[in-house]
Amino acid sequence: MAENNVYEEIVKEFPDKIVLTTMRNPIVILARAYEFGLIGWNEFQTKYFLASTYLHGQFLSEELDSIHFAYCFENLKMYPREQLKALCKLLNVPFDESMLEAKIPMVHNNGEVVEGFDLKPLKRKLDQQLSDFDQMRLKIYYEPILKYYGYDTFDLEEYPLPMNEVAQLFRYPFRFEQQNQEKFGEVAPSFEELRKWIYDVMIQTYNDYRIGKKIRFPKLVQLEWEVE
Repeated sequence: MAENNVYEEIVKEFPDKIVLTTMRNPIVILARAYEFGLIGWNEFQTKYFLASTYLHGQFLSEELDSIHFAYCFENLKMYPREQLKALCKLLNVPFDESMLEAKIPMVHNNGEVVEGFDLKPLKRKLDQQLSDFDQMRLKIYYEPILKYYGYDTFDLEEYPLPMNEVAQLFRYPFRFEQQNQEKFGEVAPSFEELRKWIYDVMIQTYNDYRIGKKIRFPKLVQLEWEVE
């Protein structure tokens, strides 16, 4: 991708290099993005958050695929020792028990505090932003990504749907769209405009990466006990 040429040229300057990224369940990312006011009022940001997980493995050119790795945020929270050992092995860094002493708290702008390997981020409910029906539709939308990283999926191989039926599913508004005018007030787009942003990017991304282009993924850094 042309816009990433500068980034890639910087990466290539290093004799020994690994590009390491973090992955999180994209449905959770979407719900949290709305909760924190990152989507719903701006067309670019709204479309970007919906489609960015598909672009996660595409932002580097194919020649750098061999050095592009990812690990799951959820694994680092649930299995910190095993995930850190695997990352240290990848990076050729000796593992030390002090790496597990993550004591610096993170304070969100809503006042919520998360510290260390607190599991609260994995237990948050999404029902204020997304209904069960919404989450089922997003599982269809993100299905290959969810499957690759080991998240729960709604498998279209088991329940095949033609594209026209998938498109009809995407036409229904998400729960958070009903709240948008109240949340953002004067800067909020009209209900119809927001619905068009979301529908258009979901259809385009689905067509591009589920039907057209091959999806490229970073190499997944497995937990150390999974490798052994």
